Amino acid sequence: MRSLRILAQPVLAQTSTKAQYKTFESRRQELTNAEKLFDLPITMYADLIEVDRDLKNMAMVYELYETQRIARKEWSGTLWANLNIQQLTDGIDEFAKRLRKFPKEVKALPLCHVLEDRMMEFKNSIPLFADLKNDALRERHWQRLMEMTGKNFDMNPETFTLENLFAMELHNYAETISDIVGSANKELSIEKSIIEVVNTWNALEFTVHKYTKGTQERGHVLGAVDDIVLSLDDNAMNLQSMAASRFVGPFLDKVQKWEKSLSHISEVVEIWMVVQRKWMYLESIFIGGDIRAQLPEEAKKFDNIDKLFKKMSTNQIKNYCN
Repeated sequence: MRSLRILAQPVLAQTSTKAQYKTFESRRQELTNAEKLFDLPITMYADLIEVDRDLKNMAMVYELYETQRIARKEWSGTLWANLNIQQLTDGIDEFAKRLRKFPKEVKALPLCHVLEDRMMEFKNSIPLFADLKNDALRERHWQRLMEMTGKNFDMNPETFTLENLFAMELHNYAETISDIVGSANKELSIEKSIIEVVNTWNALEFTVHKYTKGTQERGHVLGAVDDIVLSLDDNAMNLQSMAASRFVGPFLDKVQKWEKSLSHISEVVEIWMVVQRKWMYLESIFIGGDIRAQLPEEAKKFDNIDKLFKKMSTNQIKNYCN
């Protein structure tokens, strides 16, 4: 931007210089007419001719500078949501093409080099605009970018324009942007994995069956939990990998919460199935038959356990159904 201001300032100076040149040129014409009138040798005024050539050469540079400045100002008013990468690329390429067609003596001018450098910097920034359009970027990534560039702006999509990005001079922060976008992609992968875990357990259902003995209904039991255990193992392993990632920062609390929840579910399911199998085994022994008469104390203990297990099962089923 500083170099562009260096270009902008001489535009005003050139206007003054042109006015002075016209005065001198008018005076030269008068003197040349006088020399012709008195049949004197015509003075060439080499310095004035050189000034004329320099002014014309610089005019080409200033004209291109002004044209691209107006275009960039127009682009800067574009909402970030409406960014058109191809429009920016085609526009700056056209300006660069015009500059390449300048005569050698024009392209040799220091100001022409400055303009070329600034246009190349802008062109090199365009891929960075595309990078920042990545859906993985969240507000925290923009905050980091603002901290790195020292530029602050409102991310309101209704007011956030390319002017904010132009002011950042992103070509100076290509490595920073690459790092931010890379981190954002890694974080998005973790975010999606967490969503998959959440969706899995929102959709996962336990199967509950009526448990009967002959024609007598004896309560309810959980069906096979093989798929649930498999999901528990897979999700627990995935969460463990997420927790070990250096990109887990924004999701660490959520990952740890789910690790704890799945660990608790795994423990409960394991214990429940053990208790259920033992209950079903003992139930077949103590309900009816000679065993109850032979082991009255044990049968009494089982009856208490039986009532408690059925009550727990009934309550859990009610909660599950609700």
